[in-house]
Amino acid sequence: MKRSALIVLLVVIVILLGLFIIGGFIYMQFNQEPYVPDKAVLKIDLSGPLADTVTSRFPGIASTAVSIQDLWYHYKTGSNTFNEDHMTPEHRESMQALIDDLYRAVIDGIAVNRKLDAGDVKKILDQSPLPLEEYVKAKFIDRLGYEDELHGLFKTQYPEVSFRTYAKTSAPLPFSGAKKIAVIFASGEINLGRSGGQSLLGDEVLGADTLAEQLRQARNNYAVKAVVLRVDSPGGSAVASDVILREAELLSKKKPLVISMSDLAASGGYWISMAAQKIYAQPETITGSIGVYGGKFVLKGLYDKLGIDKEIVKTSEFAGMYSDYKPFTDREKQKVLGEMQAIYQEFVKKVANNRKLAVADVEKIAQGRVWSGKAALALKLVDGLGGLNEALAEAKKLARIPAGEKVGVRVYPQKKTFWEMIMSLTDVKAENPFDVQARLKVYKRFFPAMAMPFTLMFN
Repeated sequence: MKRSALIVLLVVIVILLGLFIIGGFIYMQFNQEPYVPDKAVLKIDLSGPLADTVTSRFPGIASTAVSIQDLWYHYKTGSNTFNEDHMTPEHRESMQALIDDLYRAVIDGIAVNRKLDAGDVKKILDQSPLPLEEYVKAKFIDRLGYEDELHGLFKTQYPEVSFRTYAKTSAPLPFSGAKKIAVIFASGEINLGRSGGQSLLGDEVLGADTLAEQLRQARNNYAVKAVVLRVDSPGGSAVASDVILREAELLSKKKPLVISMSDLAASGGYWISMAAQKIYAQPETITGSIGVYGGKFVLKGLYDKLGIDKEIVKTSEFAGMYSDYKPFTDREKQKVLGEMQAIYQEFVKKVANNRKLAVADVEKIAQGRVWSGKAALALKLVDGLGGLNEALAEAKKLARIPAGEKVGVRVYPQKKTFWEMIMSLTDVKAENPFDVQARLKVYKRFFPAMAMPFTLMFN
């Protein structure tokens, strides 16, 4: 009996000790000093829920009206969906040049891989779609058949592996060796905080904290001799992009860093790529977009149709600047333009410094314009055309690993730990690191406040 009571007491002590350690960790998290990168713009939102008081009438049933106040550079077309009813001349110019490059890359790719004349390939594509038999005659495809026939055709030549097994691979064969090249996948819209979840526009979130941590791990891992950063991102937050770039710069000072651009490495996706010794893109990669746009949605028309009134109470002239209930005033517009101009100039300067180009030359190819990988090579925004294999070969070369020596591959992000899987159940993903309420949501779900060894107070 005494032994059972002693065991129970020990268990209670262990639990309390664990809660104390976790509580101490939480306390440290809440008491970290706010820090922003050099030349970043820190915005303190004073026009949020505490400044907006909402009163409602009986809502009327009518079509919704949404307008946007937006500011942009000539070729930065991300906002055109909201504030234009047709393509601007600059939008059409850049898109036509881009799709022409992409079309040429498709033609060249088919010609090379199918051993056909590029002119013949273009004729077939220009006439498409065609009956499938025509593609067989043109040697675009080898045969027509069903999926089960395909399995039977290759089963004797290649071993089968389940997708689940393939997806779990962290050190893919045939890449095996004591010396490692880290391959870090950077996919999604770039935001502050952790990766995971979806952004406002529905894209996967690439968290600056997560990617910076992976770059740091690769930098400090003695076995990792070089790093390939595989970028597939449309951009996002300038501050978050700069956080990632800083980690990339620290890494490149210690070991080789090679960028492998996937389908998309534009705007912030290009920002995070600039510190590499070599940048590779596919001919079809969409990159560049060196520019900034910003603004806000003005929803007053929608609120009026729903019978909703909003009253704004603020402490200073610009506290309600980003309220969705009114357009920018002239002074507010100048304030936003100033912020955007500062970010744009910093972007252009970083491109010039990292790519060893004159600022004036970068300005000519910037202005938010997107380029194909092939065009980016001619403009010296990338160093070569190729995919992940070419980037790995270059990383091995820069790390001075002999050509005949085997090298291993370490893939990031790696498998989640048990604790990371538990945290992922909280639905609090890619949260702002300064958002105390988001952190509280995580901790309160798993640890009752009464069990914490301290009290949290908010004034």
